[in-house]
Amino acid sequence: MTQPRQQHSDPQPDAAHSASRWEERYASVEQLWSGRPNDWLPELATDWSPGTALEIGCGEGADVLWLAERGWRVIGLDLSATAIGRLTRQAERLGISSRVTGRVHDAGDGLPAGPFDLVTSFYVHGGTEPGSLDLVALLSDAAARVAPGGHLLAAV
Repeated sequence: MTQPRQQHSDPQPDAAHSASRWEERYASVEQLWSGRPNDWLPELATDWSPGTALEIGCGEGADVLWLAERGWRVIGLDLSATAIGRLTRQAERLGISSRVTGRVHDAGDGLPAGPFDLVTSFYVHGGTEPGSLDLVALLSDAAARVAPGGHLLAAV
């Protein structure tokens, strides 16, 4: 397996889980991320049969869109309404909105029940500071949502 070529950095990790901070970041630019799926997703999931997927911290939705274009039914969660709006509009432009559900949601408040054939969480920000998202708890919760024979893909 290759190392990821696309990494996300956060200059203020103690505030990484703040919904208002993420909303400000997305609202301040036309596009925050590259628009390409995270490297590991196409590398690993290209040959998997489409099913249901959950993307935690989907941002503007490059991973969600990549999966939906290949027939997956995907729920994308993010703290930012601006990011989810961009995902929704792009899914409509691509003609795949029937397979995409974007939700403004704090993953620290729990995840949709599932089960899902695929759960992904790439570079979700968390930490040990008060108010930060507990990534160990999040990934444990994510693993519990994976259907038998399904997959959990995560990078922190």
